[in-house]
Amino acid sequence: MPPEIPAEVQQAKMRFGIIGNAPALTAAISRAVQVAPIDLSVLVTGESGSGKEFFPKIIHAFSARKHARYIAVNCGAIPEGTIDSELFGHEKGAFTGAIGSRKGYFEEADGGTIFLDEVAELPLTTQARLLRVLESGEFIKVGSSTVQKTNIRVVAATNVDMLKAVEEGRFREDLYYRLSTVNIAVPPLRDRGNDIMLLARKFASDFGERYRMPPVTFSDALPLAGQCPPAQKRRGTDRSVRCRTRSDRRRHRAIPAGRRPRLHPGACIGLFPHLRPRAGSDLQHDLPYAEGDRRAPCRDREAPRARTADSHSGLGSQRDADVARPLPSSGCAHQHSGGYNRRRHNRCRLRRDTAALAHA
Repeated sequence: MPPEIPAEVQQAKMRFGIIGNAPALTAAISRAVQVAPIDLSVLVTGESGSGKEFFPKIIHAFSARKHARYIAVNCGAIPEGTIDSELFGHEKGAFTGAIGSRKGYFEEADGGTIFLDEVAELPLTTQARLLRVLESGEFIKVGSSTVQKTNIRVVAATNVDMLKAVEEGRFREDLYYRLSTVNIAVPPLRDRGNDIMLLARKFASDFGERYRMPPVTFSDALPLAGQCPPAQKRRGTDRSVRCRTRSDRRRHRAIPAGRRPRLHPGACIGLFPHLRPRAGSDLQHDLPYAEGDRRAPCRDREAPRARTADSHSGLGSQRDADVARPLPSSGCAHQHSGGYNRRRHNRCRLRRDTAALAHA
């Protein structure tokens, strides 16, 4: 019998539309609800697409700051040259284009919660500023010398291995320990078992309603996440529907007659061992070509057709005159310029090589 889900966890799942009953997911939500009343910094870790953005909202909604502002900032989407101005604000004339004073996110969210997504992408100079905010609540605007204070709670999230980033010098060690006072690990979808089927049905229903399409049904014989190949570990909503639509289209699409795979002449000896070239005969005449195939040999002529000078000058009665060219000693008369002649030359060479292998 599965363990009973606490009422607060069930309330959080219903409020923010979280689908799933996996024990790891329930434990992560329960940890977020428990730490919400305690004013500590929280670091949410997990793979891309695992739903990390829901946990700062849960922490803010169940905390004493729920009536104040909640601001989410994607640190990876802000250029390095302007991220200090975005987070801490700037004064008029601080840099080119600063025509007025501007408040930063830390000043705007005073008394509330700020969510720093992709916090591992912050430059080292900005990490030093953020460390001071976490330690003393103080910051300085860009181009200012006045120290300002803010009362804010920081919740950060990342999909990067933070310990490895600290070892490589890409992230400050003291800032990492300040942020990870409480660590919440969000499980990936492949570790959530039967939640995959629940999410698939939810996404299919939502997309069918949004795009006014017939509802997509799923059989109960779908493989579990542990049986999926490594390349399909992470599937977003749009990506899942797009992949299934493509697979359905490939399953029901008929192959046109003109695009069916053709049999290579060099493979005929292996596929048809009973077909051997007769003495003194051309191998191409013994190969099983379909009627109407362009590659079938023309038995009525031994040389290609070419235009005469009269046909180009307009003196001839016909637009194209057939002129038989003598075969050279190599047995191939198609070593001329043009894509058509080059292809015929390659086929002639292939026939000679295949015939030599057959007689050997």
